[in-house]
Amino acid sequence: FTTLMEPDTEEKKKKKMSAPKNLYPVNTLDSDIVLSEFINQQGKMISLLEDARKINLEKAKLPISIAKLIKLKPGDTFRF
Repeated sequence: FTTLMEPDTEEKKKKKMSAPKNLYPVNTLDSDIVLSEFINQQGKMISLLEDARKINLEKAKLPISIAKLIKLKPGDTFRF
């Protein structure tokens, strides 16, 4: 998944991926709300990364939001 999000290079052109329609952003956004939510999510990410120090990132598995049956390693989830 994460390599699909890397930028194109001259040697390697990637297929474009589109998000599921229910995950498309809305056209009208309030920048103050968006920025506040982004800062809040960054705080949560820092907390999750600190918690991840206590587990084996190669053995644990986490379900992804778009398909609960697919499980990824925490390290791969953070990269994504």
